[in-house]
Amino acid sequence: MPCYSCVISADTERAVEILTRYQSTLRSPEEQELKASIGKVSHIFQSELFQALLGKPLPCSPCSLVLSGGVSWEPDLSAWH
Repeated sequence: MPCYSCVISADTERAVEILTRYQSTLRSPEEQELKASIGKVSHIFQSELFQALLGKPLPCSPCSLVLSGGVSWEPDLSAWH
């Protein structure tokens, strides 16, 4: 049985696919605002932040945050010791 994170990830990917297909059907000028909004939602669903909020682990160490552009930042936890 797949883990919870894998199921959520697959569901998210499926939702993005469905939204993208629907977005491609929007052609009239009146639908352009909706089309742009769907694009934004799809982008959010694919973000690392959204995946992390769903509980999907990042492909890095637990105490390291990977920022956009491949820059790593490791928090200074010495104040907590």
